[in-house]
Amino acid sequence: AALAAQERLLNAVNALQDGFAYFDCEDRLVLCNDRYRQLHPRSGAAIVAGVRFDDILRAGIVAGEYPEAAADPDAWMRERLRHRGARECELEQRLATGQWVRIVEKATPDGGRVALLVDVTEFKNAELRALSDRAAAMDVSRDGIAITDAGGRFVYMNQAHRAMFAIPDEAAIIGQDWRILYSRENATLMEQAALAELAEPWRPWRAVAGRALWAYYRVAKGREGVR
Repeated sequence: AALAAQERLLNAVNALQDGFAYFDCEDRLVLCNDRYRQLHPRSGAAIVAGVRFDDILRAGIVAGEYPEAAADPDAWMRERLRHRGARECELEQRLATGQWVRIVEKATPDGGRVALLVDVTEFKNAELRALSDRAAAMDVSRDGIAITDAGGRFVYMNQAHRAMFAIPDEAAIIGQDWRILYSRENATLMEQAALAELAEPWRPWRAVAGRALWAYYRVAKGREGVR
């Protein structure tokens, strides 16, 4: 009876179009569906019952499953496990196949954890195309356009804006504080007057815009954003 119930459960999760996995209280894999393995073709051999999640993740990094882990595998893994440490987490992850998945993880009452991997590739590609169109329009604009992150560091500056300050290329300005373009007195005046009033309605969106723009540049143009 127990085997029959387990087989029914496995058949049920295999019927899902999304990847599904269940880990026990020691974070060891109990079961997953075929779709979960299909989304990790390079490290599928490591996705077996009894293996800890961090070992599965490590195998995926070694196999090149996660492009964003290539630059600093240890830091990427720490950040991924930090998300996993919460009772609930939701994040998007790019895979070596070119697919994007939205990962939704939740703790179970018995101390285990379930994970659902939803393929959002079509949505992300549409988002990147829209960002590409906007970025292209800004690139050729005759008006100077610059975007900073929440800390006031440049994440984007178009050619017209760079020409105003005789900045040779993006590499010379990306990551720099906007205040370096002005004298201390002028920067202070701008902060206290014009910029403070202008930026207030956009404050909740400034960091979002910066991250979204770099998502496009990182994926579509292979550039690294500000860390």
